[in-house]
Amino acid sequence: MGKELAKVAKWLIKDRHARAGLFGDRLIIIGSGQLDVKVEVEGERGSWPLLFVQSSVAAEIAATGKVRLTEHEGQKLALAGKAASVVGEWLGESVGTIPQRALAHGCPLWLRVLGEKWKWLAKAASREEYRAIFRGVQIWFRDEDTRIAVSDGYRLHELVLPAVAPDSYAGSHLLKRVFVLHREVPVDAIAKLTTGWRVDDRGEKALLTFALGENAVLELDSMEGTYPDYFRVLPSGEPVLVFEATGDPETLRSLGEVSRKVLEFDNPRVDLVPEGGKVYAVAGPQREEFGRVLHGDILDDKPLAVNGHYLADALEAGRVVKVFWKDGLYGVLVESEKDEVAVRSLLLSLRF
Repeated sequence: MGKELAKVAKWLIKDRHARAGLFGDRLIIIGSGQLDVKVEVEGERGSWPLLFVQSSVAAEIAATGKVRLTEHEGQKLALAGKAASVVGEWLGESVGTIPQRALAHGCPLWLRVLGEKWKWLAKAASREEYRAIFRGVQIWFRDEDTRIAVSDGYRLHELVLPAVAPDSYAGSHLLKRVFVLHREVPVDAIAKLTTGWRVDDRGEKALLTFALGENAVLELDSMEGTYPDYFRVLPSGEPVLVFEATGDPETLRSLGEVSRKVLEFDNPRVDLVPEGGKVYAVAGPQREEFGRVLHGDILDDKPLAVNGHYLADALEAGRVVKVFWKDGLYGVLVESEKDEVAVRSLLLSLRF
Protein backbone atom coordinates (compact mmCIF):
# COMPACT_ATOMS: atom_id res chain seq x y z
CA MET A 1 0.00 0.00 0.00
CA GLY A 2 2.86 2.38 0.80
CA LYS A 3 4.23 2.10 -2.74
CA GLU A 4 0.88 3.04 -4.28
CA LEU A 5 0.36 5.94 -1.85
CA ALA A 6 3.84 7.22 -2.70
CA LYS A 7 2.89 7.14 -6.39
CA VAL A 8 -0.17 9.31 -5.70
CA ALA A 9 1.90 11.67 -3.54
CA LYS A 10 4.62 12.02 -6.19
CA TRP A 11 2.01 12.87 -8.82
CA LEU A 12 0.61 15.67 -6.62
CA ILE A 13 4.10 16.97 -5.89
CA LYS A 14 4.86 17.25 -9.62
CA ASP A 15 2.48 20.20 -9.71
CA ARG A 16 4.73 23.27 -9.62
CA HIS A 17 2.35 24.92 -7.15
CA ALA A 18 2.24 21.91 -4.81
CA ARG A 19 2.65 22.34 -1.06
CA ALA A 20 3.16 19.69 1.62
CA GLY A 21 2.80 20.02 5.37
CA LEU A 22 2.26 18.27 8.70
CA PHE A 23 -0.83 19.20 10.68
CA GLY A 24 -1.18 17.24 13.92
CA ASP A 25 -0.84 13.57 12.93
CA ARG A 26 -1.72 14.18 9.28
CA LEU A 27 0.36 14.73 6.18
CA ILE A 28 -1.40 17.06 3.73
CA ILE A 29 -0.28 17.48 0.12
CA ILE A 30 -2.04 20.03 -2.06
CA GLY A 31 -1.42 20.07 -5.79
CA SER A 32 -3.66 18.91 -8.65
CA GLY A 33 -5.92 17.54 -5.94
CA GLN A 34 -5.45 17.04 -2.20
CA LEU A 35 -4.14 14.04 -0.27
CA ASP A 36 -4.70 13.68 3.46
CA VAL A 37 -2.77 10.81 5.16
CA LYS A 38 -2.73 9.87 8.82
CA VAL A 39 0.88 9.29 9.93
CA GLU A 40 2.86 8.52 13.07
CA VAL A 41 4.81 11.59 14.20
CA GLU A 42 7.77 11.23 16.58
CA GLY A 43 9.49 14.16 18.27
CA GLU A 44 8.46 17.71 19.17
CA ARG A 45 7.03 20.20 16.66
CA GLY A 46 7.55 23.19 18.95
CA SER A 47 5.09 26.08 18.77
CA TRP A 48 4.22 25.61 15.08
CA PRO A 49 0.89 23.80 14.64
CA LEU A 50 1.41 23.44 10.88
CA LEU A 51 4.81 22.55 9.48
CA PHE A 52 5.89 23.08 5.89
CA VAL A 53 7.71 19.99 4.56
CA GLN A 54 9.88 19.91 1.47
CA SER A 55 8.26 17.89 -1.30
CA SER A 56 11.30 15.63 -1.60
CA VAL A 57 10.40 13.96 1.71
CA ALA A 58 6.58 14.17 1.55
CA ALA A 59 6.24 11.12 -0.72
CA GLU A 60 8.51 9.13 1.61
CA ILE A 61 6.30 10.06 4.58
CA ALA A 62 3.21 8.91 2.64
CA ALA A 63 4.93 5.64 1.72
CA THR A 64 6.18 4.78 5.23
CA GLY A 65 3.34 6.33 7.25
CA LYS A 66 5.92 7.67 9.70
CA VAL A 67 7.96 10.83 10.24
CA ARG A 68 10.46 11.80 12.94
CA LEU A 69 11.00 15.45 13.90
CA THR A 70 14.39 16.42 15.29
CA GLU A 71 16.76 19.37 15.44
CA HIS A 72 20.28 19.69 14.11
CA GLU A 73 22.45 22.80 14.40
CA GLY A 74 19.43 24.95 15.13
CA GLN A 75 17.33 23.65 12.24
CA LYS A 76 14.21 21.53 12.61
CA LEU A 77 14.30 18.43 10.38
CA ALA A 78 11.73 15.86 9.26
CA LEU A 79 13.13 12.37 8.67
CA ALA A 80 11.29 9.59 6.79
CA GLY A 81 13.05 6.49 5.50
CA LYS A 82 16.29 7.68 3.91
CA ALA A 83 14.89 11.16 3.13
CA ALA A 84 15.33 14.32 5.20
CA SER A 85 13.72 17.73 4.94
CA VAL A 86 14.20 21.07 6.62
CA VAL A 87 10.81 22.09 8.00
CA GLY A 88 9.39 25.45 8.91
CA GLU A 89 6.15 27.24 9.64
CA TRP A 90 3.57 27.09 6.84
CA LEU A 91 3.14 30.70 5.77
CA GLY A 92 0.70 32.30 3.35
CA GLU A 93 -2.68 30.79 2.54
CA SER A 94 -4.34 28.48 5.02
CA VAL A 95 -4.31 24.77 4.28
CA GLY A 96 -7.56 23.03 3.55
CA THR A 97 -8.48 19.74 5.18
CA ILE A 98 -10.57 16.83 4.01
CA PRO A 99 -13.11 15.73 6.62
CA GLN A 100 -12.95 12.01 7.38
CA ARG A 101 -16.57 11.64 6.34
CA ALA A 102 -18.45 8.45 5.60
CA LEU A 103 -17.86 7.20 2.07
CA ALA A 104 -19.80 4.74 -0.06
CA HIS A 105 -18.07 1.38 0.32
CA GLY A 106 -16.84 -0.88 -2.44
CA CYS A 107 -14.66 -0.20 -5.47
CA PRO A 108 -16.99 0.13 -8.49
CA LEU A 109 -16.39 -1.73 -11.73
CA TRP A 110 -15.63 1.47 -13.62
CA LEU A 111 -12.79 2.39 -11.25
CA ARG A 112 -11.23 -1.08 -11.40
CA VAL A 113 -11.39 -1.23 -15.20
CA LEU A 114 -10.25 2.37 -15.50
CA GLY A 115 -7.22 1.54 -13.35
CA GLU A 116 -6.35 -1.36 -15.65
CA LYS A 117 -6.85 0.62 -18.87
CA TRP A 118 -5.72 4.10 -17.78
CA LYS A 119 -2.28 4.02 -19.41
CA TRP A 120 -3.80 2.81 -22.67
CA LEU A 121 -6.47 5.51 -22.57
CA ALA A 122 -3.93 8.24 -21.80
CA LYS A 123 -1.91 7.37 -24.92
CA ALA A 124 -4.61 9.18 -26.92
CA ALA A 125 -4.33 12.38 -24.85
CA SER A 126 -2.54 15.42 -26.24
CA ARG A 127 0.94 16.18 -24.89
CA GLU A 128 0.77 19.86 -25.88
CA GLU A 129 0.04 22.07 -22.88
CA TYR A 130 -1.88 24.65 -24.90
CA ARG A 131 -4.50 22.05 -25.95
CA ALA A 132 -6.08 21.92 -22.52
CA ILE A 133 -9.40 20.30 -23.41
CA PHE A 134 -7.61 17.42 -25.16
CA ARG A 135 -5.34 16.55 -22.21
CA GLY A 136 -8.04 15.08 -19.97
CA VAL A 137 -9.91 11.79 -19.75
CA GLN A 138 -13.67 12.32 -19.88
CA ILE A 139 -15.86 10.15 -17.62
CA TRP A 140 -19.55 10.46 -18.46
CA PHE A 141 -22.13 8.79 -16.22
CA ARG A 142 -25.21 8.30 -18.41
CA ASP A 143 -28.55 6.56 -17.80
CA GLU A 144 -27.76 3.80 -20.30
CA ASP A 145 -24.02 3.32 -19.70
CA THR A 146 -20.81 4.83 -18.33
CA ARG A 147 -18.50 6.13 -21.07
CA ILE A 148 -14.85 6.95 -20.58
CA ALA A 149 -12.98 8.52 -23.48
CA VAL A 150 -9.94 10.57 -24.42
CA SER A 151 -8.90 12.11 -27.73
CA ASP A 152 -6.14 14.40 -28.95
CA GLY A 153 -8.11 15.28 -32.09
CA TYR A 154 -6.36 12.62 -34.19
CA ARG A 155 -7.43 9.44 -32.43
CA LEU A 156 -9.94 8.32 -29.80
CA HIS A 157 -9.66 5.67 -27.07
CA GLU A 158 -12.88 4.74 -25.31
CA LEU A 159 -14.29 2.38 -22.67
CA VAL A 160 -18.01 1.66 -22.33
CA LEU A 161 -19.14 0.14 -19.02
CA PRO A 162 -22.53 -0.75 -17.53
CA ALA A 163 -24.57 2.13 -16.16
CA VAL A 164 -24.45 2.95 -12.46
CA ALA A 165 -27.73 1.82 -10.88
CA PRO A 166 -29.90 4.98 -10.49
CA ASP A 167 -31.28 3.84 -7.12
CA SER A 168 -27.83 3.20 -5.62
CA TYR A 169 -25.80 5.65 -3.54
CA ALA A 170 -23.42 6.07 -6.45
CA GLY A 171 -26.22 6.55 -8.96
CA SER A 172 -27.86 9.30 -6.96
CA HIS A 173 -24.60 11.26 -6.93
CA LEU A 174 -23.09 10.43 -10.31
CA LEU A 175 -25.72 10.06 -13.00
CA LYS A 176 -25.73 12.75 -15.70
CA ARG A 177 -22.38 14.11 -14.49
CA VAL A 178 -19.21 14.45 -16.55
CA PHE A 179 -15.79 14.45 -14.92
CA VAL A 180 -12.60 15.23 -16.82
CA LEU A 181 -9.41 14.11 -15.09
CA HIS A 182 -5.91 15.01 -16.22
CA ARG A 183 -4.16 12.25 -18.17
CA GLU A 184 -1.37 12.02 -15.56
CA VAL A 185 -3.64 11.15 -12.61
CA PRO A 186 -2.30 7.78 -11.28
CA VAL A 187 -5.68 6.06 -11.51
CA ASP A 188 -4.03 2.63 -11.59
CA ALA A 189 -2.67 3.27 -8.08
CA ILE A 190 -5.93 4.82 -6.84
CA ALA A 191 -7.92 1.80 -8.06
CA LYS A 192 -5.71 -0.58 -6.07
CA LEU A 193 -6.11 1.47 -2.87
CA THR A 194 -9.75 2.55 -2.93
CA THR A 195 -12.08 1.17 -0.26
CA GLY A 196 -14.76 3.86 -0.61
CA TRP A 197 -15.62 6.81 -2.79
CA ARG A 198 -18.19 9.53 -3.28
CA VAL A 199 -18.94 12.74 -5.15
CA ASP A 200 -18.94 16.11 -3.39
CA ASP A 201 -20.27 19.45 -4.54
CA ARG A 202 -18.28 22.53 -3.67
CA GLY A 203 -19.83 25.63 -5.19
CA GLU A 204 -20.07 25.09 -8.93
CA LYS A 205 -17.43 22.36 -8.90
CA ALA A 206 -17.87 18.63 -8.39
CA LEU A 207 -15.11 16.63 -6.74
CA LEU A 208 -14.39 12.92 -6.59
CA THR A 209 -13.32 11.79 -3.12
CA PHE A 210 -11.64 8.42 -2.49
CA ALA A 211 -10.80 6.60 0.72
CA LEU A 212 -7.36 5.06 0.14
CA GLY A 213 -7.23 2.29 2.71
CA GLU A 214 -8.05 3.19 6.31
CA ASN A 215 -5.75 6.18 6.81
CA ALA A 216 -5.79 8.28 3.63
CA VAL A 217 -8.28 10.33 1.65
CA LEU A 218 -7.76 11.79 -1.82
CA GLU A 219 -9.89 14.54 -3.32
CA LEU A 220 -9.68 15.23 -7.07
CA ASP A 221 -11.05 18.25 -8.89
CA SER A 222 -12.51 17.80 -12.33
CA MET A 223 -10.91 19.92 -15.08
CA GLU A 224 -12.79 23.09 -15.95
CA GLY A 225 -13.96 23.94 -19.44
CA THR A 226 -16.25 23.01 -22.32
CA TYR A 227 -15.58 19.59 -23.73
CA PRO A 228 -16.34 17.96 -27.09
CA ASP A 229 -18.80 15.09 -27.35
CA TYR A 230 -16.32 12.43 -28.42
CA PHE A 231 -18.96 9.76 -28.82
CA ARG A 232 -20.56 11.36 -31.86
CA VAL A 233 -17.44 10.84 -33.97
CA LEU A 234 -17.72 7.05 -33.94
CA PRO A 235 -18.51 5.93 -37.51
CA SER A 236 -21.71 4.15 -38.49
CA GLY A 237 -22.94 2.39 -41.61
CA GLU A 238 -21.24 -0.29 -43.68
CA PRO A 239 -17.43 -0.47 -43.50
CA VAL A 240 -15.57 -0.60 -46.83
CA LEU A 241 -13.10 -3.10 -45.39
CA VAL A 242 -13.02 -5.44 -42.41
CA PHE A 243 -9.94 -7.47 -41.62
CA GLU A 244 -8.49 -9.49 -38.77
CA ALA A 245 -5.02 -8.34 -37.71
CA THR A 246 -2.84 -11.46 -37.65
CA GLY A 247 0.55 -9.76 -37.46
CA ASP A 248 2.48 -8.38 -34.48
CA PRO A 249 1.54 -4.73 -33.71
CA GLU A 250 5.25 -4.04 -33.21
CA THR A 251 5.61 -4.57 -36.96
CA LEU A 252 3.58 -1.38 -37.45
CA ARG A 253 5.87 0.55 -35.13
CA SER A 254 8.97 -0.70 -36.98
CA LEU A 255 7.53 0.16 -40.39
CA GLY A 256 6.48 3.55 -39.05
CA GLU A 257 10.05 4.29 -38.06
CA VAL A 258 11.18 3.34 -41.58
CA SER A 259 8.81 5.97 -42.97
CA ARG A 260 9.91 8.63 -40.51
CA LYS A 261 13.67 8.08 -40.48
CA VAL A 262 14.45 6.55 -43.87
CA LEU A 263 11.71 7.98 -46.10
CA GLU A 264 11.66 11.22 -44.06
CA PHE A 265 7.90 11.49 -43.63
CA ASP A 266 6.62 13.80 -40.87
CA ASN A 267 5.06 10.91 -38.97
CA PRO A 268 5.36 7.09 -38.79
CA ARG A 269 3.22 6.38 -41.87
CA VAL A 270 2.20 2.82 -42.76
CA ASP A 271 0.10 1.97 -45.85
CA LEU A 272 -2.46 -0.83 -45.51
CA VAL A 273 -2.91 -2.66 -48.82
CA PRO A 274 -5.57 -5.40 -49.29
CA GLU A 275 -4.56 -7.93 -51.90
CA GLY A 276 -5.64 -11.51 -52.60
CA GLY A 277 -7.65 -11.84 -49.39
CA LYS A 278 -4.80 -10.55 -47.25
CA VAL A 279 -3.80 -7.14 -45.89
CA TYR A 280 -0.20 -6.00 -46.16
CA ALA A 281 1.50 -3.28 -44.10
CA VAL A 282 3.85 -1.29 -46.35
CA ALA A 283 6.51 1.38 -45.77
CA GLY A 284 8.52 2.21 -48.90
CA PRO A 285 10.17 -1.00 -50.13
CA GLN A 286 9.28 -2.95 -46.96
CA ARG A 287 6.12 -5.04 -47.08
CA GLU A 288 4.79 -7.34 -44.34
CA GLU A 289 1.71 -9.56 -44.33
CA PHE A 290 -0.42 -8.21 -41.50
CA GLY A 291 -4.06 -9.32 -41.76
CA ARG A 292 -6.79 -11.49 -43.26
CA VAL A 293 -9.66 -9.82 -45.16
CA LEU A 294 -13.09 -10.65 -43.71
CA HIS A 295 -15.22 -8.29 -45.78
CA GLY A 296 -14.94 -5.69 -48.55
CA ASP A 297 -12.01 -4.02 -50.28
CA ILE A 298 -10.49 -0.55 -50.72
CA LEU A 299 -10.67 1.30 -54.04
CA ASP A 300 -7.31 1.83 -55.74
CA ASP A 301 -7.78 5.61 -56.00
CA LYS A 302 -8.29 5.90 -52.25
CA PRO A 303 -5.09 4.54 -50.64
CA LEU A 304 -5.19 3.96 -46.89
CA ALA A 305 -2.25 5.35 -44.89
CA VAL A 306 -2.25 5.46 -41.09
CA ASN A 307 0.05 6.40 -38.24
CA GLY A 308 1.67 3.04 -37.49
CA HIS A 309 2.18 3.84 -33.81
CA TYR A 310 -1.47 4.83 -33.38
CA LEU A 311 -2.74 1.65 -35.03
CA ALA A 312 -0.40 -0.48 -32.91
CA ASP A 313 -1.90 1.15 -29.79
CA ALA A 314 -5.42 0.64 -31.17
CA LEU A 315 -4.85 -3.09 -31.51
CA GLU A 316 -4.77 -3.32 -27.72
CA ALA A 317 -8.56 -2.89 -28.04
CA GLY A 318 -9.01 -5.96 -30.27
CA ARG A 319 -7.90 -7.66 -33.46
CA VAL A 320 -10.80 -6.99 -35.86
CA VAL A 321 -10.28 -3.75 -37.78
CA LYS A 322 -13.16 -1.94 -39.53
CA VAL A 323 -12.40 0.75 -42.12
CA PHE A 324 -15.01 3.41 -43.00
CA TRP A 325 -14.92 6.10 -45.69
CA LYS A 326 -16.37 9.53 -44.91
CA ASP A 327 -15.66 13.14 -45.86
CA GLY A 328 -12.50 12.32 -47.78
CA LEU A 329 -10.84 10.34 -44.96
CA TYR A 330 -10.81 6.79 -43.73
CA GLY A 331 -11.83 6.09 -40.16
CA VAL A 332 -10.16 3.00 -38.71
CA LEU A 333 -12.14 1.45 -35.85
CA VAL A 334 -10.92 -1.35 -33.57
CA GLU A 335 -13.29 -2.66 -30.89
CA SER A 336 -14.03 -5.61 -28.64
CA GLU A 337 -16.43 -6.47 -25.82
CA LYS A 338 -15.78 -8.71 -22.83
CA ASP A 339 -17.40 -9.06 -19.40
CA GLU A 340 -19.78 -6.10 -19.97
CA VAL A 341 -16.91 -3.79 -20.93
CA ALA A 342 -16.56 -2.49 -24.50
CA VAL A 343 -13.17 -1.15 -25.62
CA ARG A 344 -12.92 1.00 -28.75
CA SER A 345 -10.21 2.85 -30.60
CA LEU A 346 -10.69 5.13 -33.60
CA LEU A 347 -8.02 6.81 -35.71
CA LEU A 348 -8.16 8.82 -38.91
CA SER A 349 -6.16 8.09 -42.02
CA LEU A 350 -3.32 10.43 -42.96
CA ARG A 351 -3.93 13.11 -45.56
CA PHE A 352 -1.83 13.23 -48.72
